[in-house]
Amino acid sequence: TLRITHPEKERFELCEIECGAATTLDELKDQICAKTGLQARILVMAKRYDADGDLDEAQRAALRAQAYVNWVPAEPGDTLGSVGYRNGDQCAFTYLGPAEEDLRPEFRAAEDVSVSSS
Repeated sequence: TLRITHPEKERFELCEIECGAATTLDELKDQICAKTGLQARILVMAKRYDADGDLDEAQRAALRAQAYVNWVPAEPGDTLGSVGYRNGDQCAFTYLGPAEEDLRPEFRAAEDVSVSSS
């Protein structure tokens, strides 16, 4: 299970998506778009951690606790397990469009209401 957050409002969680280590990032992207209304052609999946780095498990756990993302674009065929995702992590992606316009109404973040004095 991965947590999907609003592309522009990081602390606003949209939903959770059930998936496993063998799920490809392309499959996850399709699930995110189908559930939220975001457009696949402008959603760029990112690798969660440097899976080939010299980090031990304790260092990886510390980075996960800090929600660290290295923002390396995913390669075709990358799986959740191969790029370091663990159950409960926040999914890392960049959205290259106006998310509020594309999100389904139930996923749009509440806007701050300003009161005008006249």
